[in-house]
Amino acid sequence: MARSVETIYGDAFYEALVSAGHLEEGLRDAEALLGVFKGEGDAEEVTSSLSDETQALFGLVVEKGREETMPGILRAFIERAKREAGIGTAVITTAFPLSEEKKEEIILKLRETAKYRVIEAEWIVDPSLIGGIVIRLGGRMVDGSVRQKLGRLKRELREMKIKESE
Repeated sequence: MARSVETIYGDAFYEALVSAGHLEEGLRDAEALLGVFKGEGDAEEVTSSLSDETQALFGLVVEKGREETMPGILRAFIERAKREAGIGTAVITTAFPLSEEKKEEIILKLRETAKYRVIEAEWIVDPSLIGGIVIRLGGRMVDGSVRQKLGRLKRELREMKIKESE
């Protein structure tokens, strides 16, 4: 499977920071820079406080004319650093808001099945799911929504109708 430019640069940045012993600094820089790309934080303030390694990465990306990939590189680096530390980042979408107890129950199940020490979760409410849950974690997705199940049932019924008319 081909790796994206973002993943290649993100992994190289991770390896460079680990060998230099500056992983924490790099992670702090990456999160701050990603915030700037999202429109959060002051760009001048953030860029003036970047470590030498982060400035070198930023310079290389600009030199290669790949500025538009920088947010993806930062996300790939952050994901790798967290994965290596045993931290999983999940995006959990439900049709309606969940209680804190239910959220904790889901996180506990994810930690057991995904083997992460810690799960950082982003909770999204999407009424179009009708019911159920969609979980994205570590490049995998589990879609247990009613919308998805109804779509599958619709496809199966179409296939049955086609076979019946033959």
